Amino acid sequence: MTETNYYKKQNTVTEEDVKANMQDVYCTTLKPFDKPVTFVEVRMKNGFTVRESTTCVDPNNYNEEIGKEICLKRIEDKIWLLLGYALQEKLYQNM
Repeated sequence: MTETNYYKKQNTVTEEDVKANMQDVYCTTLKPFDKPVTFVEVRMKNGFTVRESTTCVDPNNYNEEIGKEICLKRIEDKIWLLLGYALQEKLYQNM
């Protein structure tokens, strides 16, 4: 691996990094106001938590698994952003 490729690889957040930071996942569905709401919370390795929720217009159309998948995708996007920020800060501090 060339030196340039090595540094490019070190200055990147990967999907593996995102998944590795998702230590614990908690999911529950409640029915406030007679509509299902799925809440998903992920604890990252450093203890920071990220939360998302989904609901529906018509309770007859709600699927908890789809709601959970949507929440997890949103959480992954947030973690990607957080890890990107942390990497940018680290690179800035080392300038």
